[in-house]
Amino acid sequence: MTCTLDLHIHTVYSDGVVDPLNVVKYAKRVGLNGISITDHNTLQGSLRALEAVKSLKLKEFIVIPGIEITTEYGHILVYGLTSIRRFTTVVELIDIVREENGIIALAHPYGKLLFLPYRAVETPEIIRNIDAIEIVNGKTPPISNRRARELALKLQKPGIGGSDAHTLTEIGTVRTVVEGNVSTLDEILEAIRRGWCSVEGERTLAEIVASTVKRHIQKLLHYTFCKRRYEF
Repeated sequence: MTCTLDLHIHTVYSDGVVDPLNVVKYAKRVGLNGISITDHNTLQGSLRALEAVKSLKLKEFIVIPGIEITTEYGHILVYGLTSIRRFTTVVELIDIVREENGIIALAHPYGKLLFLPYRAVETPEIIRNIDAIEIVNGKTPPISNRRARELALKLQKPGIGGSDAHTLTEIGTVRTVVEGNVSTLDEILEAIRRGWCSVEGERTLAEIVASTVKRHIQKLLHYTFCKRRYEF
């Protein structure tokens, strides 16, 4: 039995336009077994998704708590934690995640537009100690994804993927398929650590541009006609 996941999704709690409840509903509808909401620098989207799964009584649908942390070394994905202690360096963050049995991954390591590597790629104490590399990102041009795959192969790191969805219909366009009989959060995280996973789906540059334009239009409409709720 395999488990199909979208491990990179944004909601209204950062720069997405969809609320976590609708993310869960749509992900279930398109055949995903689970998701990770990875809003920028906040766990609120993930926590709301966990609540949504309970309210919808989706016992077999997995929500992996996630966050995309902005650092001077690039964007770092953290999975499996519902809270994160304060840290001052990326190395300290890695230690915290390890202590809490989470997973730390490097997101789109070669950027999205300029094709330049994040500093983490060239920093041994970081790149050696991450658990996985995002080898396919739904908002990243194929050339950068290819370089990310090459990096993961060179370093013998597991490769994961996610849509980097900011709108509803982007969810599931890139999927991480976890192999084996996994059904719990801990089993999924351990399978990823061991590299028992593969990635499906990749978008063309034209599709990326079109979806980005669509997202900005939706955000404009959202801010114009909807009352947005914030969590502090």
